[in-house]
Amino acid sequence: MIAEEEKIERRTALRHALASQRLEGLEPGAAALRDAQRWAAGEISCGEAVANYLALLRHDMA
Repeated sequence: MIAEEEKIERRTALRHALASQRLEGLEPGAAALRDAQRWAAGEISCGEAVANYLALLRHDMA
């Protein structure tokens, strides 16, 4: 588990990243957003979130 301070920092980083994407007219998919939220909560690592996203892309391209 991660400290509460780290969770706050991660949630802030996530909000900024989402705002940046939305300013560019992009919206993350539900699965990517769910994994990003799980990362911010300390439930999964960044590497796990990226691996999940890449697996989703591979599945969609198949």
